[in-house]
Formats: sequence, C-alpha cells, structure tokens
Amino acid sequence: MLRIVLCLLKVITRRHIRIRVVQSLYSFLIKSPSNEYQVRSFLESSLNQVQDLLLLECSLFQKIHALLQKKSLIIKQTMFNEQKPYLNYVLLAKNPYLFYFSNHPDLKNISNEMKGFWILHESFVNSLIDQLLESDEYHQYSCMDNPNNDQHQDILIYFFKNIVAPSETLQEIYQEYSLSYTDDLPLVNTYLLKILGKIDLNHNALRIIPDKNQYKKEIKFGINLLDKVLSNMNFIKKQYQYFIKNWTIDRLVTIDSAILNVAIAEMLYFEDIPPKVTINEYLEIAKDYSTDKSAIFINGILDQLLNNR
Repeated sequence: MLRIVLCLLKVITRRHIRIRVVQSLYSFLIKSPSNEYQVRSFLESSLNQVQDLLLLECSLFQKIHALLQKKSLIIKQTMFNEQKPYLNYVLLAKNPYLFYFSNHPDLKNISNEMKGFWILHESFVNSLIDQLLESDEYHQYSCMDNPNNDQHQDILIYFFKNIVAPSETLQEIYQEYSLSYTDDLPLVNTYLLKILGKIDLNHNALRIIPDKNQYKKEIKFGINLLDKVLSNMNFIKKQYQYFIKNWTIDRLVTIDSAILNVAIAEMLYFEDIPPKVTINEYLEIAKDYSTDKSAIFINGILDQLLNNR
C-alpha cells in the first residue's frame, strides 16, 4: 500500500490567522475597506494568497531546474564536456532532489502566469544559481566522487536556506507582486524548508501543496474571530475602557486598538483557548507590528481583564 507522506505540515497556522485578523480589523478601523462585507472579503482573500505564494515559490524551483538544464546543453555544445562550468551545471541539474521537487505531480498545474513571471526575472534567477556555484559548500559538493542522497539533499537545503530564502531582492520581487506576501513569505519559507528535508526519493507520495481542507478549521477560526470583533465592537471596547487611565480609546494607536479588540474577542468568545495562550500570542504580534511599549501596555490591560473576570 502506497504511503501518503503528509507529515501534517501546514502552510497556515493559528499565529498567521491572528495576524491576518488584526490586519483586517486595522484596515476596517482606518476605513479601507470601508464596510464589514469588504473587510471579511479582505481576510478571506489574504488567506487564500498564502497558497498562491507557495505555488509561486515552487515555480521558482522549476525555473531554476529548467535554466540549469538549458545551460548544461548550451555548454555541452560549445565546450569540452570535462570543463568545470559544464560539470557544475550538469551536477546540479541532475541533483535527484531538485529533479524530484521541480517535477513533482503537485506542481503540474502551476499556471502559465506564474511560470511566465520568472521569465521576467530570469537574470535574478541566474544570479541565485551563480551564488550557489560560487559558494564553498557547492565546491565541496562538486569535488565529491559520488555524492550520496544525504549530500544531494543537503546542498539543495543549503541553497534554499542560505541563498534563496534570505534574498532581499526576492522579497522585493514578491512584494511588487502582492503586498500581502511580505507577511506570508516567512511562513511559506519555513514550510518549504521542512518539505525539502522530508523528501524521500523512494516514495513519490509526498504532498508539497497541501489540500486547503487541511487548514479549513484555521480559516474558519479566523472568519469567526473577525465576525465576533465586528459584531461586538462597542461591548469589547467597554471591557478595557476602565483600565485606560488618563487616556481615551480614540487616542489609542490604531494598530494597538486592533490588537486589543481582537485579543479581547478571543478571550471572551473562544473559551476553548486558554487566556494565557491568547495573551502570549497577541503580545508577540504587538512586538512585531507595533512597539515594545505597546506590547507592555497591551499586556497590562489583558492581564487586568483576566484577573477581573
């Protein structure tokens, strides 16, 4: 019986859902989008774009592999086969893990638009390949007489982890494609790094692109959370108005207000989530999207609310 290797990896996590709900509420508070229907649509659309970014990043691997094969052929026709450039490109093009990944059945349905996207950025893709070929790690790999599977896998993981994922140019390219990708990219990169480490050449059943049903509960949680905030905004504000001494709700920084409202909604209406977990989650979000002072301020309010429940 064929073993399906899902590993229960998820592109979308609860942390990511919470961030997206906060961002959606923030957009609502600054009146863009201007109504509740639009802000719900904004949330659902932004969550779906995570899958789009994953496919786009996978199509980058396909482009890398295609360029390596093309370069190998060109060099073979114009140079002696034993020369170093030819050997380097051929070795990488024949890497069984890169071949497995770029030809995986999950990626057969990548749109022509995504494939065409990398044609516009072909010089950048070539620069990624050059960075790998010029690295000490690749030199060691190319000097091996007969690399084993672990060594083939390690060089691909090194390439992604140390050259592709940290590339500021790549981040700018994705940001131009969609602003929401800025927040999605660390999530997708972490997911892909785990996938690259779990490839088993003896089993062609590894799922690279997860079924959306796999994180249906997370998306439902996000939509329900946003609905609770929007439906109970005045009540939620009353919960913390007392604890803001010498300060009015209207004077709160908008992002801090969004974080507070979502956090309190979760504490009030999602009893299956321990309040301490909720508080810790939104403190981390405050640190990433606001300021350290805001995190301390939000922590103080949420702690007082918890102690007075």
